[in-house]
Amino acid sequence: MKQIHICYMINEAYLPLTLESIGHVKRSFRSKEHELNIHIVGIEEFTVPDDITFTLTSYRTLPILWQRVYIPEMIGVDRVIFMDSDTITTTCISKLWDIDLGENVIGAVQHLQCTTFGELVNNWKAMDREPFNKHEEKEYFNCGVMLIDCQRWIEGNYPEKCLEAIKMYNNTQYKGYDEPGFNLVLIDKWQKLDKRWNYIPLPQKDRIIPYILHYYGEYPAGTPRHNMF
Repeated sequence: MKQIHICYMINEAYLPLTLESIGHVKRSFRSKEHELNIHIVGIEEFTVPDDITFTLTSYRTLPILWQRVYIPEMIGVDRVIFMDSDTITTTCISKLWDIDLGENVIGAVQHLQCTTFGELVNNWKAMDREPFNKHEEKEYFNCGVMLIDCQRWIEGNYPEKCLEAIKMYNNTQYKGYDEPGFNLVLIDKWQKLDKRWNYIPLPQKDRIIPYILHYYGEYPAGTPRHNMF
């Protein structure tokens, strides 16, 4: 039986939203060849259901988004799917798990609102600095759903590499954000996944059936993070 590992990193306030996301994963799971293992890395101690593995973060002094670089180390598995709490899975997650990453460190989906480094530096003026503005044509991915080869991640020292990149803009209003740092370090080391695996449910030109809905970005006042439609 193949073991699928899915991980969320949250504080206790996000537990209800996370459990809803996990419920969608379970309800969509159909594989007879795989077994689900759900992990929550908490930045504080709290109780989770018995069928979820809880790990207290070892890096509590860091901003929560920075701590994502240490997930492969903290949960101790060979491969993991990281998911944000504001996600709804609509198909069997084994289809994502079985994707061959080749020599790449992660699999991710191109950001649907900030598709390239060029758009990053144009939209986030504080990021118009070296080395981020030297890669304007390179595609830019969203970190909310990532398939991670944990062995390559750890052996390649990507935790420290990502933290070094994140600290390059630590004196801006984007202090605490990890996504630009992840993208800089992983240029040409990430596999572009079908956009269905991390699809923002806002009006799009295309009409596709998403596999994972991800409610990132800005929303109208009073709109919930889940079940917008």
